[in-house]
Amino acid sequence: MPRCSNPLEERILNLYKSAPIDGAEYYFFTLARSEDGEIIESCYSHFAGFTEEKPRRDLRVASPIRYEVIWRTLNDVGQQPLTIHCSEDAPIWMFLGGHALLASEVAQHLFPHRLKPHPVVIRATGEMVSPELAGEAAERRAPTRKMRMEVFDRDGRRCVICGQSPRNSVQVELEAHHIRPWGMSGLTEMLNLVTLCSACHDGLSPHFDHTLYEHTGADQMRSRGRNLNDYTESVDRYRTHVKALLARELKLGR
Repeated sequence: MPRCSNPLEERILNLYKSAPIDGAEYYFFTLARSEDGEIIESCYSHFAGFTEEKPRRDLRVASPIRYEVIWRTLNDVGQQPLTIHCSEDAPIWMFLGGHALLASEVAQHLFPHRLKPHPVVIRATGEMVSPELAGEAAERRAPTRKMRMEVFDRDGRRCVICGQSPRNSVQVELEAHHIRPWGMSGLTEMLNLVTLCSACHDGLSPHFDHTLYEHTGADQMRSRGRNLNDYTESVDRYRTHVKALLARELKLGR
């Protein structure tokens, strides 16, 4: 590879090619932006129990990684990460977004809350986010009347299991059912709600039935999330957003 004449370009390329420091611990983080404009800050983590208060939420804590395994896996799928050994290089990653393997000192400096148990809620797509980021979807247990009708309309105003509808029998009563229960870190959002009649709802076993996601579109979104193009697009959206933020700040003279 030819040597870069621009020192900054060379520095960035070195972050993509950098090797780990012997004996150092690293964490895997990602910065991206969703289609609905939400900044995604995620990390490789493990389950660390449940919150004591209700509603019960999963607790997660960032996991140290096997650097070579993660680096090779990401490169094999075309999602090459930056390696950030020191805080001075962190702004480059925060501007570019995407994957980064952070030395423990950098992770502790940027994301101290991730390195200790923290509560999360789980979107229908499998993404784990803080309850604060999920907002009303995490706080509201019952869907609004408007959301309930949107769920019924999407599902053809019939039970997705047995097909029964109030149009066929006045005794049929429909419910907007949480696929992942709200008390198990589920959210009150369209992708996590499905139409069931009272009989199917009461007889549902197991109560958390993953197969119901095929009726909401969440399964397709999970598959898309593993697609390289979708990763690239989410990083492009992040970079565009950061550039717009910087341009606005410069215009305001801050």
